Amino acid sequence: MTGFGSATREDGARRVTVEVRTLNHRYLKIGVKLPRALSSLETEVEPIVKHHVRRGSVSVSCRYKDGDAIPAFRVNLAAAQSYRAQIAELWDALGLHEPGGHDRVEPLLSLPGVIRAEDEDGESALSQEVQSLVLGTLEEALAALVTARQQEGDELMRVLLEHGQQLESFVNTVAERAPDVPKQHRDRLLQRTRALLQELKAEHEVTESDLHRELCLLADKADVAEEINRLKTHLQRYRTILEEGGEVGRKLDFLLQEMLRETNTIGSKANNADIAHAVVEMKVEVERMKEQVQNLE
Repeated sequence: MTGFGSATREDGARRVTVEVRTLNHRYLKIGVKLPRALSSLETEVEPIVKHHVRRGSVSVSCRYKDGDAIPAFRVNLAAAQSYRAQIAELWDALGLHEPGGHDRVEPLLSLPGVIRAEDEDGESALSQEVQSLVLGTLEEALAALVTARQQEGDELMRVLLEHGQQLESFVNTVAERAPDVPKQHRDRLLQRTRALLQELKAEHEVTESDLHRELCLLADKADVAEEINRLKTHLQRYRTILEEGGEVGRKLDFLLQEMLRETNTIGSKANNADIAHAVVEMKVEVERMKEQVQNLE
C-alpha cells in the first residue's frame, strides 16, 4: 500500500527530520538512508519499521543537523608522506630546482585525503540523547504513515467489497442459466449422434435407452453447479476476511486464485454463449480484485 509519513524533532541545537514512504510490494522490503553520522543506527531502524509495517516496499530517509557540533579533523600522515615523495620525484624528473619549492607544507594540506574529518570513518559513537532523538522521530513518522495507510485501507476495502458484489452478480447470472446447459448439451449431442448413425447405416442397432444413457453421462460434464457453489462460498469468505480486518492481503491472494480457478473451469465446461460472456466479466473482476489486494497487508 502506498503511503507517506514524516516527523521532525528538535533538541536544543539538534534537529532531526525522518520521512517514511511505502510502495506496493508483495513482501516487506526495507531501504534505509541515513547520514554518515547516524549510520550506526541502521540496525536499530529496521526492527522498528517491521513492528509497524508488514508488507510493502518501505523507504526511510533521515536528515540530521547539530548546530553545536565542532568538526574535528586530523592529518593523514601516510597520505601526506606519499604525496611528498611523489612531488619530490616529479620535481627531480622535470629538472626543477626552486629551493625548497617542493618542501612546503601548505599545498600538501589541500590535497584529497590529507585532512580528514573524524566522522568520515563512521566510528564516532552516538550519545544516548542523539539515539533517542532519532529513533523517537522515526516512531512519530511511522505513526503518521500508519494513520495514512489506514485511511487508504478503509477506502480500499470499500472498493474491494464493490468488486465482490459485481462478481457475485455475474455468478448469479451464470447460476440462472447453468441448469439448462446440460439438457441443451444432451439434446445437441442426441441430434448429431442420430444423424451420424443414419449416415453410417450402422449394422449393429443402438437402442434409444443406451443412447440416452451415454449422452446423459456426457452432458453431466457440462454441469457447473459444483463450481458455482464453491464460488459463492469463496465470496462469502472474501467478505468475512475483509470485515475481520488485520493482515488480510495474503489470505485474499490465495482465495482469489481459487476463485479464478473455479471461473476458468466454468468457462471450459459450460458450452453456452451467455455463460461465456459472464465468465469473461468474472475474470475481469477477479483480476481487478487481485490488483487491489496487492495494496493490502
